[in-house]
Amino acid sequence: MKNIYDWKKAYPEETEEFHDKLCNVLNSLPENERSIRIPKKKYAILAAVAVMMLCSVTALASIKWNQRAIDRFGANEEMQEKLSNEGYSEQKGQSISDNGVTITLEQTIQDDNLIYLLFHVSADNMEITEDNALDYQMNFTNGENPYSSINSSFVDKFKQPEVNNGRDYEIWIQKNPNNDYRDGNLTCSFNALQKYEGKAGPTKDLVTGKWSFNIKLSAKDSVEYKINKTVSINGCDITVRRLILSPISYTLYFDESDVKHLGEVAGINYDELDSFYPLLLSGIRYMDGTEITEENGLMSEQLDDKQEAYIAIGRFSKAIDVRKVQSILLGSSKKEVSIK
Repeated sequence: MKNIYDWKKAYPEETEEFHDKLCNVLNSLPENERSIRIPKKKYAILAAVAVMMLCSVTALASIKWNQRAIDRFGANEEMQEKLSNEGYSEQKGQSISDNGVTITLEQTIQDDNLIYLLFHVSADNMEITEDNALDYQMNFTNGENPYSSINSSFVDKFKQPEVNNGRDYEIWIQKNPNNDYRDGNLTCSFNALQKYEGKAGPTKDLVTGKWSFNIKLSAKDSVEYKINKTVSINGCDITVRRLILSPISYTLYFDESDVKHLGEVAGINYDELDSFYPLLLSGIRYMDGTEITEENGLMSEQLDDKQEAYIAIGRFSKAIDVRKVQSILLGSSKKEVSIK
């Protein structure tokens, strides 16, 4: 059944007295020595438009990313609003204090491939530098092996040169593609603020306590493109099977036998941790011709015998608009592969 919104019934009908008072107020306001009167029939429409504009401004004002996350994902205001509204990002601001240390969960950003957690840590009686650390435990409600890799640290002196009693702390988690995260939860429990004893040496507890945060893991599904196109790379025919794409990461599937042949030709020894560099995603081209060059954001790669595929998973250095993507670029030669 088709629903058509009736703006005339959007608001209760105003009384004659209310209308006359409103018009009297408006008529009393000078504008180039002319007075303005609003016909009663137009009042409801103008009121509706005014409320819509107010709601839009209020919604935009409520979306405020942390500057660290903005820098990490290269998201302008439009992209921040888009990622927040579509469920990729959530701004938290939840704080827990214990024994003079306060940890605040500032923001979470996640999709099918990764989870980014941004915290701010402050201490009452000490400075926090890049040489500090946090001891923590991760508990997932879904799956025994919920992630493929995890990295965490306080931001370094190049990203935060000033030294004071507060510092940002980041956790990057690559999701295990075989794990079901739908309706799942992550509990991140911090146990101690620590300090490294020497570079890469053991850690020493400075302050112990309990700081526990519960994070929902449901993320918007990425968009899948069945490509099934063959391109020539280094003289080898490579079949690009499919692409799974979100604004912040990608998963690429190639034919396994084609990629193994490329490895033989290019002298790439995958067993010795060589990367299939000619297949790295090096850029995105939008429908209007705009080219976005990508740094090496590869998070993982594998030859999957079960799927007979080479699978590359990576993240974008700058959040992209998936709706605008026309093609992907591979390797330093920027071999173009249309996805539509």
